[in-house]
Amino acid sequence: MTEVRAVNRAFEILEVLCSEKEPQSLASLHKTLGLSKTTLARILNTLEKGGYVERDDSLQKYALGMKFLHYSYAVSERLTVKQVAAPIIKRIRDNCMETVYIYILHGNKRICVHCLQGKSSVRVMVYIGQVSPLYAGASGKAILAYFPEEELEQYFNEVELKPLTPSTIINRDLLEHDLKLIRQRGYAISIGEKDSGAISVSAPIWDKDGKVTSAISIAAPLDRQQEIDKFIKLVKEGAAEISSYHMVVEF
Repeated sequence: MTEVRAVNRAFEILEVLCSEKEPQSLASLHKTLGLSKTTLARILNTLEKGGYVERDDSLQKYALGMKFLHYSYAVSERLTVKQVAAPIIKRIRDNCMETVYIYILHGNKRICVHCLQGKSSVRVMVYIGQVSPLYAGASGKAILAYFPEEELEQYFNEVELKPLTPSTIINRDLLEHDLKLIRQRGYAISIGEKDSGAISVSAPIWDKDGKVTSAISIAAPLDRQQEIDKFIKLVKEGAAEISSYHMVVEF
């Protein structure tokens, strides 16, 4: 029981050091946790020996050790975009009531790996496993916009730009101009390009290697264009939050 109590106290100390931006003194930890200074010193000494805590001798203060950076990287290595994104997608969907989803790069196309349908009676339907081109639709363009120059050239050499609706951009120069705008503003918009009755906005997700191979999107019926500023804000915030995990993008 004593060993379990000591472990719990060690976790309590680490929680405080994690939540506080500045290193903490023995006195401040004593005040926050109510543990005796003797107990704190003993546990901190053990944590320091293990590399979990670092002590600034000049200030006599403690902070989290570099070992946690190693652990955080190990966790991020096994995180997938679906694991990280699920609660974020739900929060966005509940906020805007529209369909929210993630597509990832799959060859020269994109595939939907996670989706929550909108709550409105009239909504845009997107399905997990749905495969779509990159050149048409917000999420496809949000991924395509960040292709390296040589990969983008190869893409245009291999893919025929076929119209899916009257609004699909099939002129390469116009599409490349749109991709440039996407890179400048950090999000993509599609108004009837893939589905004639739908508007969608999308923001790129950056993976652990600093590449864009996925994007988060909101799709809504065309008559809800007045909500587009709200949609843009939501997808940009969601993409930034997901990107901060530096996860592996796979399905």
